[in-house]
Amino acid sequence: MTMMGKSTAMAALALLIGAASPVAAAEEATIRAFAAWQGAGNLFETGATEVTFVGALTGTMYIDTEKGPLASGAMVCPVVVTINTDDGSQDAKGRCVISAKDGARVYATIACTGIRLIGCDGDFTLTGGTGRFKGIAGGGRVNLRSEFDAITPVSKAAAQEQGEGILYLRDGFGYLADAATDPKFRGRGLQTALLAHRLRHAAAQGAEYVCSGASFLSTSHRNMVRAGMTLQFVRAVWKAIE
Repeated sequence: MTMMGKSTAMAALALLIGAASPVAAAEEATIRAFAAWQGAGNLFETGATEVTFVGALTGTMYIDTEKGPLASGAMVCPVVVTINTDDGSQDAKGRCVISAKDGARVYATIACTGIRLIGCDGDFTLTGGTGRFKGIAGGGRVNLRSEFDAITPVSKAAAQEQGEGILYLRDGFGYLADAATDPKFRGRGLQTALLAHRLRHAAAQGAEYVCSGASFLSTSHRNMVRAGMTLQFVRAVWKAIE
């Protein structure tokens, strides 16, 4: 989960949640969720072979359902990540808040250890909530991954996300979703790079088919064709004439 320059962290969660309320006994449910996070903050040299990232991860939490991923709320996690530049080992700690559309919130802590570019494995622990999540408890394992490679600590420079995209994998199929590029960095090939990276990762994970969607003959459409994807169908959207 190294953050400097362009960085996207993918988080996979398996949570056991107990929801309590004053009028009902606690119920337990297991859910699978993931999030695509943007990282922004500062990277400092804090030792001869150590750098520390101090900042925040922001993104959308998705619940894995039978019909595909369902956006469930916005997530913000202030974090501190310490990285050993010799062996690549890292550890991270932070606190998170997930805000649902109705204003209800879930609070959690996150802690993990691992190896840079491979992953950071640890625990995501629910600590409470508001509204319909009041009394929530539980948690589960979390795996954080980032594909950013370079570490160049600059004490006074902020790390900033430039582009992001989601790869959803299930049962040998992959779906490319929610690719976005900061308007200030468009025209530099970031979407093409995101496509290529996600296609490589899907193949490495054993996906046999990968699909996505784009407006017909748009820039995204052309980038997908250049990446080796082929058009399967065109959907017409009809609107009533007022």
